[in-house]
Amino acid sequence: MRFWRYILLNLLVAAMVIGCNIEPLPEIDRASGRVGIAINSAHLITRATELHTAVESAVAYVDVLIFDSTTENLFHYERIAASGASNGTLFLQKSREDFDVGAEYYVYLVANSTLDSSQFEGCTDINGFKMLAQVDERIHMTGDTSVPEAPDYFLMYGQAYVPDALVKSDPVVINDGNAANDTELECTLERAACKVVVSFKKGDNVQFVRNYHAGYYFRNMPYNTHISPDYQYDAMLRTPDKSANAQFFYWTEVDSQYTEVTAAGYFYSHDRGTESFFERGTSLVVNIPISYTENGVTTVYENSYYQLQLSKSGKFERNHLYKVSAVINAPGAEEVSKPTELPDLVYSEIEWSEKVIDVGGDTNIKYLNVNTTEVDMHNVDADDSSLSFSSSDPVSVEISDVYCIDKFGQVSDIADPAQYGISATPLGELAGRVDIRSQVPTNNTTRYIKLIVYQDDNGNGRYDSGELFENVTVRQHPVIYVVNQQSWYSYREDFDCTYEREGSGYATLALKTSGGSWTGAYEYRKATRGWFGVNVNRGFWSSKSVERENSDGSSDIYYYQWYNGSRSTTSAESDGNARMYQIRVTASSKDYAIGRPRLDENQVTDSGADNAKLVSPSFMIASRLGFFNTSSLGSSVVKNNESRNKIFADHCREYVEVFKDDNGNKVEYKDWRLPTEQELKIIMNLQGYKNTNADAIDYLLNAVFYESASGAVFNDKNGDGVNSATGYSGTSYSVRCVRDAY
Repeated sequence: MRFWRYILLNLLVAAMVIGCNIEPLPEIDRASGRVGIAINSAHLITRATELHTAVESAVAYVDVLIFDSTTENLFHYERIAASGASNGTLFLQKSREDFDVGAEYYVYLVANSTLDSSQFEGCTDINGFKMLAQVDERIHMTGDTSVPEAPDYFLMYGQAYVPDALVKSDPVVINDGNAANDTELECTLERAACKVVVSFKKGDNVQFVRNYHAGYYFRNMPYNTHISPDYQYDAMLRTPDKSANAQFFYWTEVDSQYTEVTAAGYFYSHDRGTESFFERGTSLVVNIPISYTENGVTTVYENSYYQLQLSKSGKFERNHLYKVSAVINAPGAEEVSKPTELPDLVYSEIEWSEKVIDVGGDTNIKYLNVNTTEVDMHNVDADDSSLSFSSSDPVSVEISDVYCIDKFGQVSDIADPAQYGISATPLGELAGRVDIRSQVPTNNTTRYIKLIVYQDDNGNGRYDSGELFENVTVRQHPVIYVVNQQSWYSYREDFDCTYEREGSGYATLALKTSGGSWTGAYEYRKATRGWFGVNVNRGFWSSKSVERENSDGSSDIYYYQWYNGSRSTTSAESDGNARMYQIRVTASSKDYAIGRPRLDENQVTDSGADNAKLVSPSFMIASRLGFFNTSSLGSSVVKNNESRNKIFADHCREYVEVFKDDNGNKVEYKDWRLPTEQELKIIMNLQGYKNTNADAIDYLLNAVFYESASGAVFNDKNGDGVNSATGYSGTSYSVRCVRDAY
């Protein structure tokens, strides 16, 4: 095994406080002098949405503990938000003159700790501080915002020192007697966690099969640590539940075949020593479904479990990166309890940082490492901090592809990246960051920039086959951006049949009337043979399906029903758009605030005026498979605000839309609701006009009014040519349900 020593990573300082409440610090009298601690090569990140691009190196807040060097007792403690940094320097609330003249102090920094500030404040001396322990059961999922228990960022530790100090563990003088001076200290932070990356390549007899069975477990994962690296401790071990999160489980696809699967995760340090591997050894159990060909016969294994040891020595150190490579060329076990041990593993261990210093070993070994294969740029035109590399040979970066996904899910290539100022430049030869630049998209779509980070062995300025490389995908998002998903069929939960199940054959939904007036109830009606219109018996909604997807992204939409054990269909709309659109909003405006809209006790969007101004940070719009025939509601019902709102709210609560994921598996969305007023207005603003195109979202809303939780909202892009809501007497009221989609 090779060992490399790295200079510690100079960490990013994030400008938002995550997970703690910190009040802005009062201004300190400039005449009294300040105490500043520079986080080396700090890079300020100014938007909360940007933080996720730098999860592994971001600092959200810092606990500063200062101890008297003579007594080693705690002299001062405070928690500082990174948002209070100035040019990468954090300033204490305490003034220089509050420290004894000429006295020496030990200054320690702890970043992103999940401990409460009271636990730091309660440390009376250095020993008590260094013995503080932190437990994070979801450490392996750090940065995954979909897991509430996962830490946002990594616990980090460092000791402040005087600039250019030869011995950085020495105490420092904070007050030199000159009250007008600032005290300038520096600190380099080191992560308490380590990272593991395991790559599985397919052998000649195997094809990887991506389905919902795939995922992995960490067995005996260490999830506790001391704040300080100075103390040995017994690791607490656990085996978390299976993970298949896209953030930590990558599939590499070449020519429509998956050629490599990579699993990644984080945990705290651990050394099992002489203890048994079964009892205390940390390993990875992965389920990678495969098709296996032997003697011309191919067999598909839906479950194929493998196990491997993650460190050849059984030891894991803080701030280290452990990489393991394996080749799969035979089926694994079908049961998770008896996974197949993988042979011929290749191990490497490097310090999880940037600049490499070779301290011995075979200098002919080639390596190339990037800290991530996915980068997100949120409403910024430059990012020189998220993507970093270390390499045995000089590195170059090539832009291999640039494209966006249009409103019909079609790939739209950008032939000339230079017109948008798109570039990627390595800042350094053997180690450093990649400076990525691109004008922010103006069409409300995500721009995809594919990079090849490679060693240009041939010296010709382009990537050639055989050169060591890593593929990186950059996703660049504007403030509001839209993605879409092709739908399959719709129904309501209170219906007894679906496209795939006959049930008792409810095909349409009608108002229940008495004497020509709505009673407030509904009827579920089975259509008779040969019928397929929404107007039968005044029905106002019928289940629909996509019977054909066209090459241009449009769909032929049909009504469907069951009759005598068979499903039949009748055309509802040719060349329609059966795509669900997901809108992501990353910043509030003067008109709306970002926040998840409130639901009432009936799981209906609350109608309050404050809720009307809320916009979900990520919400999905139901497709045309959910559209209404509002005329069949009748004028007396559709113009009655209370009745109309109840009908539409009930429909969204019961509505179900079904699609197939990338693996062909059926997925049902059942958590629909009425949109808020401002969510509707965002949709109306983004969509094009009738007979015109919009870049990211199709012409979705064509009725004169659409229902929000707080009432009808006028649509100035309606298809009826109505220019004003004032005096409107028609019945063109409709609904487009939405759902929160994170």
